[in-house]
Amino acid sequence: GQTVSEPITVTTSVQGCIDTVEFYVDGVLKYTDTTAPFEYYFDPCLLKEDEYMTISVKGYCSGAFINEDSVTVYVDCVPSYVTITYPSDGQTVSEPITVTTSVQGCIDTVEFYVDGVLKYTDTTAPFEYYFDPCLLKEDEYMTISVKGYCSGAFINEDSVTVYVDCVLSYVTITYPQDGQTVSGRVVITVDASSDIDAVEFYIDGVLMKTDTKAPFSWGWNTKKSGDGLHTITVKGYAGGVFMDDDTITVIVSNSSIALLSWLILFLPMGIIIRKH
Repeated sequence: GQTVSEPITVTTSVQGCIDTVEFYVDGVLKYTDTTAPFEYYFDPCLLKEDEYMTISVKGYCSGAFINEDSVTVYVDCVPSYVTITYPSDGQTVSEPITVTTSVQGCIDTVEFYVDGVLKYTDTTAPFEYYFDPCLLKEDEYMTISVKGYCSGAFINEDSVTVYVDCVLSYVTITYPQDGQTVSGRVVITVDASSDIDAVEFYIDGVLMKTDTKAPFSWGWNTKKSGDGLHTITVKGYAGGVFMDDDTITVIVSNSSIALLSWLILFLPMGIIIRKH
């Protein structure tokens, strides 16, 4: 019943007139020893793998068969193990995944654990487990483990830690609209996903303001930027990590507003002058 995984020396104990011992492997004569101590050195790994092997000896005295003895061993020369091939350690997951494994040797059963809780047992290769991490966690780390067994005996285990991030991070400029004409002081407003904790506001690629409190907004004095086309860009961050951005183009037109104001102010005066 012993498991062998490397070259071995078959040793014997004899009594009486035994002067010759034959060594058999699975019924095939491999060696005859005529000198005590009667032994046979060989490598089971060259003959079998993940199988049982019967080693037998026959004792003779002056050519006459006396008796025989045998043992059965299990040959396991390739180290048995299971490892997780997907996902990788440290990976971010955001949708249902299939945990895949690589096995070697006599592994015939693999158990799949999530945060220490047994979720699935697979007894057929390839050993895999499909599940949705998003149903269990959000914005947290998760440990996925596997345990490999051979004929009910625990062999080894492997684990990876992944980060579950199922909510899509985003930032979107809600005001003004792309292509809109603006003037004076414009409050730029932003819609952002719940994980966003900081938003940067850029005008023509120049950082103007960082807002760290939702709802995210910034008052832009368009008079300082001049008339014409200008780009507004916002960048969203979560825990200091860039997540998303949004850009629009607007038309600043303060001169026309100033002219209209001038006309409104002075046109009545012109009418009064004409009346005189």
